[in-house]
Amino acid sequence: MKGSSVYMVGVLVGTLLTLGVASPARAQEGLPPDTAAVASVYTLAEIVVLGKRNAVTRAATVHQVDRNRIDELGIRSPRDAMEHVPGVYFSRNIRNENSFLLRGFEQRQVSVFVDGVPVSLAYDGLVDISQFVGADLERVHISHGFSSLLYGANSLGGAVNLLTRPPSPERRASGRLEGSDHGRVFGSVEASGGTDRLRLGGSAALERAGAFSLSRGFTPTLNEEGGERANSSYDRRRAGVRAQYLITDSHQVALNLSGTDNRFDVPPNALATRPRYWRFPVWRRGLVSVNTRHLLNPGVGLRTTWFHDRYRNVLRSFDDDTYTTQERGYAFDSEYDDYSNGVNLYPSLSVFSMGTTDGVISYRRDVHRQRSGDAPFERYSTDLLTVALEQDVDWTDVLSMMMGVNVNHLRPMVAEGHSATDPRTQVNAQGAVQVALGPAVSSRIALARKSRFPTMKELYDSHLGRNLPNPGLRSETAVHGEVGLDVAWGGWQGGAAVFRSEVRDLIDAMAVGEGLVQLQNNHRARMEGFEVDLHHRMEVGWVSVNYAYLRAVNRSTERDADRLAYRPAHRVNALARVRVRERVWVGGEVSYTASQHYQNPDSREWERLNDMMWINIRMEQELRGGLGWYVRIDNALDAAYFSEFGIPLPGREVSVGMRVGG
Repeated sequence: MKGSSVYMVGVLVGTLLTLGVASPARAQEGLPPDTAAVASVYTLAEIVVLGKRNAVTRAATVHQVDRNRIDELGIRSPRDAMEHVPGVYFSRNIRNENSFLLRGFEQRQVSVFVDGVPVSLAYDGLVDISQFVGADLERVHISHGFSSLLYGANSLGGAVNLLTRPPSPERRASGRLEGSDHGRVFGSVEASGGTDRLRLGGSAALERAGAFSLSRGFTPTLNEEGGERANSSYDRRRAGVRAQYLITDSHQVALNLSGTDNRFDVPPNALATRPRYWRFPVWRRGLVSVNTRHLLNPGVGLRTTWFHDRYRNVLRSFDDDTYTTQERGYAFDSEYDDYSNGVNLYPSLSVFSMGTTDGVISYRRDVHRQRSGDAPFERYSTDLLTVALEQDVDWTDVLSMMMGVNVNHLRPMVAEGHSATDPRTQVNAQGAVQVALGPAVSSRIALARKSRFPTMKELYDSHLGRNLPNPGLRSETAVHGEVGLDVAWGGWQGGAAVFRSEVRDLIDAMAVGEGLVQLQNNHRARMEGFEVDLHHRMEVGWVSVNYAYLRAVNRSTERDADRLAYRPAHRVNALARVRVRERVWVGGEVSYTASQHYQNPDSREWERLNDMMWINIRMEQELRGGLGWYVRIDNALDAAYFSEFGIPLPGREVSVGMRVGG
């Protein structure tokens, strides 16, 4: 607590100093379009401001899920928002967490941010974004492969930025309550208000269930009888407070506080001969951030993000499915206590007629503490420094380009029981050209080199004596190439992209004898494919369709197959929402996932996972006074699917809810 207090004092002092040295400017003069209006103050939390439509966002494949889509689909978490984006594929893993692939890249290879703050865990580079439930999600940005270098280190396969809902100067309040036949209950409230200068807002959410139900067609297995999924209860709670203040028309500041207090059980693998019996009685996260934005002079801007991010969890491993004793060798208690302190400075220059220069100077200290049982905490820490520049060049009204470079320096500081490894440096670069072929047609070509530092877990973890640590691990690297086309015609908007990524020095486990494995940089891979995305908005609603093809190839020298596990070759999404009568809407989502393989952990044979056709249906009626009710059916076909080996997915779920406000 003492360290956190000292850090917060530093945050406030630093922010005041930043405000004090900023030069005042006259109201509205010289402001970029996305900062001219007070209503756009939430862009304080953006890393790459999409409203500017600079060259990097025109040349990259960037998908945005906005507030309208979030409301129309009844989204409860960032996972729901991202699920139908082309190139994204979610699965439920052996820890009962939701993880995603982005064009074949694993989640640990994709940077995840909340309001511009990196939130992947300091130790293993992962975070389950489905844990962030609530009504405060405003927008989601998903940047594939060729993503802005301002996202910093470890964006090997792309980046995701989750933006929470900004407070409004008008008084606003909303609430939602939902229940389902799985025994799940979800509730959320959100309110804000203020003046033209000061805005305050808050939100809270709760989601809990005693278990989830499997499909009626589920066939009993070694460790699962069917009906309610064994050991699948959860309890998620989240709250947040936000304040935004317009000091002058040229200087803005925002304070964000949020906390998550969850617990969840981990169902045993339904097929494994030696399943795990795990529970997470504690999964907590607290985030404090201060975001500022300044116009120092016409054409010269600065945004800053100061943050403290804390995470704690407790994992309990039991002897058997009674979850009462811990006497066997594989039973244990494990506790993590992590935190990150950091600051990101984003200068921007618009002094050249041909384009804008954007940069970042970022510093972050990650600290991981872990222990088993009542043993003393082991401590690990690293420092990460990033410096990046991106330059837009608008040669003509038809031709534009961008160039960027970033340098990332990782310095391991403390490694319990090990000598801290030598500092290491990454240099990444990218470039793109965009051509406007007409008022409604544009094309682009992009090339990028990206990298990812090994995590503390990859460098030092012994995994209960079964792993041999490897502090000499190198960074993973990827070279991305992409060609894209964007078209608008007859009320339709569409995009297509062809991509190829060559990945080197992939980190994976290798047998080293005496029953031990070690993580090594012995693997190479290629991810290639294409995506097509179509949208059409009508007077009575909208429809959206996308298709993604992925060919993920293992190109390692010592490989037993050419495949990479759990990368589906085909994924189709279709979404629609239509007004069938006054104040009555119907809609749904259809997803088809096909041709994914995995290596059976028991037999070591490669097998094909089930193809999946997932259908959700929703009907909503708007009543008077901002009140409405809805019914939703997930997995309407009640199909019995597996997300991964031994991980069955929920069966049909019928939910009924009411909401008020907006």
